[in-house]
Amino acid sequence: MIERYTDVQISDIWAESSKRRRWFEIEVENMRRTASNELAEALAQIGPPAARLVSEHEKRVRHDVMAFLLALDDRIRSVSTTFPDLPVDQLRQWLHYELTSSDVTDTALGMAVRDTHRVLRGYAVELRGALWRVQEQIDGTQTIGRTHGQWARPMQAAHPWMVLLGMYNRATQRWSQTHYGFGKMSGPLGEQRMGEDEALSRLGVDGYLSTQLVPRDQIVHWARDLLGVLEVCEA
Repeated sequence: MIERYTDVQISDIWAESSKRRRWFEIEVENMRRTASNELAEALAQIGPPAARLVSEHEKRVRHDVMAFLLALDDRIRSVSTTFPDLPVDQLRQWLHYELTSSDVTDTALGMAVRDTHRVLRGYAVELRGALWRVQEQIDGTQTIGRTHGQWARPMQAAHPWMVLLGMYNRATQRWSQTHYGFGKMSGPLGEQRMGEDEALSRLGVDGYLSTQLVPRDQIVHWARDLLGVLEVCEA
């Protein structure tokens, strides 16, 4: 992202630290799904691994999720002295159990898109209000329009503005109705779905029948309808 053009809230959502936090939340909920609430709460208490440690592992293994899991495993073992009652062996046994990397990355992507949608939706509502205020200010004002052979025909200034508002309202309505929270925790073949819907619900996203990946049409439809809003703004 180009910093001077980037909204602070959007930048925070897509930051590497936020991505790793979402990955950690997914691992916690997967442990709750496959093992127990007690182990999940123990993992949540430990917290995500340090970015430096993840980067060190990634240089060696050249795989982002594997590096994250290795760093998290290191953290589990390292905090055992601080938490003497921590079930270290069980946490290590159940970490990432039945998941594939795409379960983590795709679900984290869905969570990021969900958060992005909420921020942009708020801005869209603010913009609609601003457009209406301009329309109210120019209502009843005459201006000069043109058509073929008539370059100075009188017209209501509010008329083309209302056309723009209609386009904007239709575009934002289509975009707001697009599903924007998606994820999966069903493993490399997409068939290990026991407890998946409940775990994804706790993460604030919905599950879909998948293979190794979340069906890409969900992402494409959301981005397409967002582009429709941007095209109106460009007009």
